Amino acid sequence: MGYLSCKADSSVATCRSLTAISPLPISRRSGRGGTRPRRPRPAALPPAAAAPEIERFAYDDLEAATSHFADAALLGRGSHGAVYKAVLPCGRAVAVKRPSPRRAEVDNEIRILSSVRGPRLVNLLGYSDSGPDPHRRPRLLVVEYMPNGTLYDLLHSNPRPPGWPRRVRLALQTARALRALHDAAPAVIHRDVKSANVLLDANLDAHLGDFGLALRVPNAAGNAATQAPAGTLGYLDPAYVTPESLSTKTDVFSFGILLLEIMSGRKAIDVQYSPPSVVEWAVPLLRKGKVVALFDPRVAPPRDPVTRRDLAALAASCVRSCRERRPSMADIVERLIVLSKAVSAKVWNGMAVVGNPCAIVDVQKTISKRAAASERESTSALAFDDDEKESDAALEELVPLVGARKPPRPLNNGRVFSEAGDRERRNLLELMARIDGVAGKRFGITRARTVRATSDLIEKDAVLILRRNQTVRVVESESLGKAERVLRLDAKIKHKAGKEQEKTGKIEEKADEVREKAEKIQENEGKMEEKVREILHKAENIQEKSGQILDKTEKIQDTPKEIKENAEVVQLNAENIQDKSEKIQCKMGES
Repeated sequence: MGYLSCKADSSVATCRSLTAISPLPISRRSGRGGTRPRRPRPAALPPAAAAPEIERFAYDDLEAATSHFADAALLGRGSHGAVYKAVLPCGRAVAVKRPSPRRAEVDNEIRILSSVRGPRLVNLLGYSDSGPDPHRRPRLLVVEYMPNGTLYDLLHSNPRPPGWPRRVRLALQTARALRALHDAAPAVIHRDVKSANVLLDANLDAHLGDFGLALRVPNAAGNAATQAPAGTLGYLDPAYVTPESLSTKTDVFSFGILLLEIMSGRKAIDVQYSPPSVVEWAVPLLRKGKVVALFDPRVAPPRDPVTRRDLAALAASCVRSCRERRPSMADIVERLIVLSKAVSAKVWNGMAVVGNPCAIVDVQKTISKRAAASERESTSALAFDDDEKESDAALEELVPLVGARKPPRPLNNGRVFSEAGDRERRNLLELMARIDGVAGKRFGITRARTVRATSDLIEKDAVLILRRNQTVRVVESESLGKAERVLRLDAKIKHKAGKEQEKTGKIEEKADEVREKAEKIQENEGKMEEKVREILHKAENIQEKSGQILDKTEKIQDTPKEIKENAEVVQLNAENIQDKSEKIQCKMGES
């Protein structure tokens, strides 16, 4: 049972953790062009502060804090019991779990939560002793209160489904909770990982709760053999059929189902679909390579195909039938960290397309300058500042060239392009070497003298990317000469020719494979013909033997008739003999 119901305000709260990982603060643009740092998350507490003593409450005090277990304070109800919101005399809101009669999970939950605490768990605050009549006054459990419901409510009851950065973040936080359980000494197996047991705090961070079915691993091999298999239908590992088969990989399978639920927006078991099981629906799509079909149609999938494929591959690896091939929760956390960064980066960069004011991508058009066949005359002159070199050096330090070539150095003996009074001279090649095609931002352009275009020049202007932290990167800035362009074109042609040769070789290899398969098929056909002949020959032999058997059968059937006829003849002969003997006796009597 989850600590929360389907109500919008149903949930259970969380505690601070020993291993909280706070992300780096991200600067945001303020209304006046400045930056204001994002409020950082609470830092990790030291072990001494992060593991407060479990408090023992009086039953009457908790009953009064819940308004005598009023329906207005009810957060959720399930087979394991009911959860109520309570306000302690100090003003702190907590969640009180009242177990159902004849349920013994509360004692197990107290034992587990008393020894395991973490930032991504719903931690135990205290408990109360049971009264003389455990059915009327059972032992109560006090845990942290979560005000924002469950992950199940967020995915299936929220009219505005969450985006992919939040989904991946919630999956990562749940994975960290399971990793903390599995890394404990001895390890703890949750056995009931599902979206209804993932609770959301005030910051919409995920916390894993409901440890009524949790078990400790008694041996170092990672297996637990204590109680009968238990869990929730749809999340239960099919390999978990006996108590001896329980291991940490059982939680990995349940987490894989949860990850598929987060990706697709489908419930683990939904009779409105065919097949109703999300894993039976997802595995055939993965085998066919239809990765996009796995993602929630209510939200646009991640734009990066590699990210989509990696996320689907991670979910598929968790639900493998062979549990030895499933990854550990530590491996899952590492992969989700990479995916969370990739999803956030791709989504943030994609916002520039729709005009996000915090992420501006200013891409200037590529300028292509070519010398005309006929001579063109134009006049221009540049006025230089004396501090040109210093300003250029400062600009290069501010805007490092990323993946770009250095501009060519000006020639000392080059042709003088312009001259302004007694100021220092500059030549045409230095002007061409500028990033933006001019000598600098302080240079003024005036009409002065004629310049003849004598060479071809293609300049690719720098692509300046202004990100949230207002860092500026020059993606590409280079000037290509005609000879180098010819060389590059030749290299591209050779590269394409090499690819064509590779394709031709692959086609020939495939043709050889097809020929070999055809030969094998012909051989198989010859063998089949021989076998057919053998079978026909055997059938003829069987038919001949059957004819012989029929003949013998007919002879056997005729034999009784002959015997009967012979018997009749013998009987007639006997009668004749008897008549003759009687006649002889008569004659002898007369004489």
